[in-house]
Amino acid sequence: MSVYRSRVRLYADVLRAVRDGAGDEGFARISAVMRKANTSYAKLSGILDELAKSSMLEIVESGDVKGYRLTEIGLKFLDEYERLERFAKAYGLRL
Repeated sequence: MSVYRSRVRLYADVLRAVRDGAGDEGFARISAVMRKANTSYAKLSGILDELAKSSMLEIVESGDVKGYRLTEIGLKFLDEYERLERFAKAYGLRL
């Protein structure tokens, strides 16, 4: 049986991908985020827009390259989500 990710878990996966995918430029490119978050371009585009509007991500443009950087708000959300994941896992639950 396939288990789908909740919207919140998808947000956390995208935020993790941005955090972990930031290269030497200091931001993550959309292709790297798409691979790490394991989601389609169409779905990812909408999620990135939502996270940017919520001030969890910052859009970075360097020349003709567009990328994303985690903000303090996004980092705090991700830290709290990961804390909740650990708590749930300790009781045998999955978010």
